[in-house]
Amino acid sequence: MHNLSIFKPTKNDIVVTIICFLILVYAFYLLFYVGSNQNGRGKKEVGKITFKYRIAQRKYVSRMIWEDVEQNTSAYNNDSIRTDFLSEATVTLLDGTKIELDPDSMFVLNVKDEKVNIKVVKGSVLVDTENNNKENSNIQIEQDGSIITPNNGKFRITQSKNKVEVVAHRGQIDIRKGVQKIKLKEGEVSYIDSKGFKNYKMNYLLVSPEDNKRIFTGNENAMVHFIWQEIKDTTPIQFEIAKDRDFNDTVFSKQLPNNQIDVNLTEGVFFWRITSTQYAELQEKSLVRKIHVIKNQKIEIISPENENEIQVVSGKIPVYFAWKKLEISASYTITVAQDMDFKNIVQNVKIYKNFISLGFEEGTYYWKIVAEGTIQGALSTSNVYRFKITKNNLVSIQLLYPEPSAKVFYANMERTGLLFNWKSDFGNFENQFILSKDASFRDIIEQSKQKENYVSFKKKLPKGDYYWKVISKELTQNKSYESEIRMFSVTETPERQEQSVIEKEETKIEKAGLLPKEEIANTDTQTRTMEGSNKEEDSIKLIFPENKSIVDMQNMNSLPFRWKDTNENHKYILKLYKNTDKDRELVFEREVENVEYDFKELQELDEGTFSYSVETIDNQRKEIASANFKIILSKKLDIPKVIYKIQKKSSQP
Repeated sequence: MHNLSIFKPTKNDIVVTIICFLILVYAFYLLFYVGSNQNGRGKKEVGKITFKYRIAQRKYVSRMIWEDVEQNTSAYNNDSIRTDFLSEATVTLLDGTKIELDPDSMFVLNVKDEKVNIKVVKGSVLVDTENNNKENSNIQIEQDGSIITPNNGKFRITQSKNKVEVVAHRGQIDIRKGVQKIKLKEGEVSYIDSKGFKNYKMNYLLVSPEDNKRIFTGNENAMVHFIWQEIKDTTPIQFEIAKDRDFNDTVFSKQLPNNQIDVNLTEGVFFWRITSTQYAELQEKSLVRKIHVIKNQKIEIISPENENEIQVVSGKIPVYFAWKKLEISASYTITVAQDMDFKNIVQNVKIYKNFISLGFEEGTYYWKIVAEGTIQGALSTSNVYRFKITKNNLVSIQLLYPEPSAKVFYANMERTGLLFNWKSDFGNFENQFILSKDASFRDIIEQSKQKENYVSFKKKLPKGDYYWKVISKELTQNKSYESEIRMFSVTETPERQEQSVIEKEETKIEKAGLLPKEEIANTDTQTRTMEGSNKEEDSIKLIFPENKSIVDMQNMNSLPFRWKDTNENHKYILKLYKNTDKDRELVFEREVENVEYDFKELQELDEGTFSYSVETIDNQRKEIASANFKIILSKKLDIPKVIYKIQKKSSQP
């Protein structure tokens, strides 16, 4: 029994055990709490940013980086939301409450047990609870040590250097600071500073436009009609318009004997008020109201061009419609008719993206786009465009890559394979790829059938000449159409010469700014393994797009990224860059949990040269694989049995 004493823990054992336990608890905290809050995952959605003009940003409570937001972006609990100079934003909570930010303003949102707490950090915020579906107000505002609790209504909180201004536009507000309490009635304003409260009943009341009114115009200017209550005495009043709430930058000022005026304003944010010309006391000034003049943008059409003629073999075909995205628009309605007056409508679809593919038969069609915002008045309508679909019994198949008489190095092909790419018809067409050792196609090496317009050939080809072609079969009428025959050569490059070519290509890529120096290891699929990993075992193999490949995006709904990882990592950083002559621009960056990702934001892409990299997320090793590729956009869009023939006319229907 005395041998059991060797199992008695020492003081050091107990300390080490406690430290290990604390480390384990902290690791679980990082994994489940902090990790769940990244990018909004695991957080409670409390509303949406229903209107954004120019730059508005949101920051999660668990992050230090601000990110730009778009229309209808979700707002999460404990988010910080701010606007830039000359920018605005409106957050609509799930209960219907609207929080509208002035330019250069910021607030923090917290919702707990259906109670909404708004902490105004800077600037001015208008809160409207009139559409709140709660019987009693559930809003509380924290402002510089004051607690503001309104009844259902409309009110504004503005923070300046030395004081806080609270205005009750509609309804009543209870304000508490320390032991002091006041009740602010409709039409009153309270100024809160270190000494306490100062309440005023404004004698000069503004009528129209209402506070935070947004005026949309299709022109460069908008005529705005200002009205205020008539003044009983005959003292003239001073009408003022400024670009800031403190009226340091006044753009219009005039003495008036009556109670209204029309002013022509350009696009922008303006503040207006009236003051007495005889008295300078605070109560002889009106409240300050804000208006925003916004010019409705014109819709710029991308495809199909006006008077475009689309030739089709047979049946109904899809036509690809695209236009430039508008900043303040949340949705679009595309209408297609068989007459200019849009009485015989064949398609009327509301979508939330700026492109769509719709099917049509032979005939002449007229189409237009209506863009709608999330607030009343944000409406833009495009011109009317026309396209025509006619029958043509010919089908064109254009081979793209490899180019005629191209030379392919055996060493390069062994590493990355060879991509065959062509322009062809899709939909009811089936493409047959054929590769042969002879021009008569008696000694066929490979043949395959697919809907896609490319084949990634992975087999090794010995030195010699090869021939390839594509046959497209129209499935409806059972007709086949054959491309030209194209030849290329596979050349064995000596190891020394091959290394020289690679080094030259690396230097060329690095100087052009296509890839950072640390990401370049070889020309075809650049893979760099760090922290002493075995490259042969650990290398990431990029499958698509391959290095120096050509991808025809016109017939694709997404850009697929595919790679292999022998270590079976489950998390990667995928980056896509647009390459220019001097630099490269980051298009997107994602954390990916599989060895594939489909990039669907095609509006971010255009023709040109791109590069992408895949980086492992692993504490034990770090690898980066990179490649360059080229995107082309053929005139044949996502349609079967089609040839495009554009006939431009000088006049528009």
